[in-house]
Parts: sequence; C-alpha cells; structure tokens
Amino acid sequence: MSSFTAILTKSIIVLLIAVAAEVIVMLVAKVISRNITHSVGQQERPTSIKARRRSTLQGLLVNSARYFIYFIALLMILGQLGINWQPILAGAGVIGLAIGFGAQRLVRDIISGLFILVEDQFAIGDYVTLGAVSGEVVELGLRVTKIRDDNGRICTVANGDVIATCNYSRGPYRLTINFAVPADSDLVRVREAVNAMAEDFSGREDVSGKPCLIGPTDISAGKLQLLLTADVTSANRLSLAAEIQTVLLHRLRNIGISIC
Repeated sequence: MSSFTAILTKSIIVLLIAVAAEVIVMLVAKVISRNITHSVGQQERPTSIKARRRSTLQGLLVNSARYFIYFIALLMILGQLGINWQPILAGAGVIGLAIGFGAQRLVRDIISGLFILVEDQFAIGDYVTLGAVSGEVVELGLRVTKIRDDNGRICTVANGDVIATCNYSRGPYRLTINFAVPADSDLVRVREAVNAMAEDFSGREDVSGKPCLIGPTDISAGKLQLLLTADVTSANRLSLAAEIQTVLLHRLRNIGISIC
C-alpha cells in the first residue's frame, strides 16, 4: 500500500509540475504581449513593417520562454521519477553523444534565428523564398520558420538551413505577365490598349507603378510574344495579376485584337 501511495504521490507531483509549467507559459506570454504592445504601440496598421516586426519579436520571445520553462519542468519531472539527468547533460555514454550532436544542430538553428531577427531579414507576414520554399511567413521561432506556400501548405524550414533569403515584401513586387497576339497585329494599337489599361490602375495603393509593355520578346508560329510588367504589393500579387489580365483582354477585344 505504501508503494502505491508513493507512486500516486509522484504521479500527482508530475501532473502538477506539467500544469504549472503550462500556466507559467501562458502568463509569460501575456506579459510579453502586453509589454511589447505598450512599448511599440498599436497605431500602425497590422500589415505595416513595424507591426510585422512586433509580431515576430513577440512570437520569438514567447517561444524562447516556452522552451526554457518546459526544459526546467522536464528536469523536475525526471528528478521525481528518480532519473539522474546530470550524466545525460554532461554527455556521458552513447545517449549523451547523440544529444551532443543534436545540441549542436539546435544551437546552430537558434543562433541563425537570432541573426534573422537582429538583421531583420524577414518578419511574419513577409512573402519570402527560402531555398526551394516560397510563401508567406506565418511563424518565426528560435529554431524553425513556418511558411504558407501558394497552395496553402505549411512548410517548416530550420533556421540553420536558411542560406539565401529573398524577401519580396520590402519593396514593390515585379509582376510579369506574358501574352501573345497574332503576328499581323498593329503593335501601336496594342501599346495604346496597354496604356489605356494602365490608366485604370493609376493611383491605386497596391500598384506602385503603371503596367508597362515590353516587347515583342519573341516571334514564332505566327505569334508575337509580349511581356507586361507592373510593380505591385506582394500581398495582392495573385489577385492583381488576374485583374490586370482581365482588363487587358477587355481592352484588346475592344480594338479587335485577340490574345493567342
């Protein structure tokens, strides 16, 4: 009976440690959020660079505190279970060696994450390309960065694996649209149609420069390949591409020119 009582007591203590750790994480997250909001302010728009930096810093600090609290709670739970965790941390035996290799990778990822934040390479809400992954940054942690690609999938990239970064949100996004018209089309009238279409987007906040016609870029199979460029905001690039193409098609049809 005494053995059962001891096991029950340790189980309750372990449960209390786990619950306490979770409660502390929640409290720390609220304190961090309150202090960052108070120090930075909430006057800026949620999509502004300052707001994205605040959200990134908040998530990074909360994740750091969560890792530390969970680590301390894990050591306390191991102590209650009678497991001597000191040799493990000292790197004794095969397990210690494996943890040592894992710790090297972990330290590399954490240091890379800190440099990403300090150098402001990207923030939550930015559209970036990290290696073979492109999409919107939805979470920037100490160890990994999570990106939502154009298909809606969440891709996780270890910060230590980030070698080259392309950030499309720190300036205008160069939108390129390729289209073709019959080879006997009047390019002067095509350019006039493009200029008229460009005026439809003049003065819009999500279009920083008027669409511009470049070309012809190629002549083949009875077609003239043309290129249209426009500087737009990365957040609206897909919807703007569809809108520009729709207006362009309408303008060309009005002058009797079809897109091949």
